[in-house]
Amino acid sequence: MEIINLEDYDISYEIQFIALMITVLEPYITFNIEQEKIYKKGDGILIEEEISITEFIHFIQHTFPDMIQHELKILTEQYEDEKFKKEVYKNYYFKIKVECETEEYNQYMNMFRRMKIEEQQEKSEYYLPGNYNLLIMSPCQEKLNNMILRVEYLKNIRKINRDKNGKIKDVLQFVEGLKYYQ
Repeated sequence: MEIINLEDYDISYEIQFIALMITVLEPYITFNIEQEKIYKKGDGILIEEEISITEFIHFIQHTFPDMIQHELKILTEQYEDEKFKKEVYKNYYFKIKVECETEEYNQYMNMFRRMKIEEQQEKSEYYLPGNYNLLIMSPCQEKLNNMILRVEYLKNIRKINRDKNGKIKDVLQFVEGLKYYQ
């Protein structure tokens, strides 16, 4: 799901909410406003399948929230893993002893120990550029920051969808409002 700037929309207005949802749903749903039809896009396929209002309601209230939750779960796991590896590498690099070493910790520590000099230099630049110079953000920290932004974005989209499409009548109102969207 591509991140869009939510600040560009004032969703207290129905037309702006419709514009936001059309943009957010664009990878999955196409709205043919003139013909009052809704199409669901196939997975990685250019073929679109017309769906009924009932199927759209199911998508927006069940499938779409599940997709967001799944992406949040994967992103959170990736974030925790990357953060953990960064901490282990910092301990390896600065030769910091840790009291409660887990099996996963030891695996990463051993992996870092077996690296060649060139690989260690690459990892140092990735995790600790300038040996923790506070003025330089490491590529790893940039990646972690982007993951945090993405998690916050997905949580915001989930909340907006829940608040604005949480009831069937809300989804029906959204579909009805599509004809006023230009």
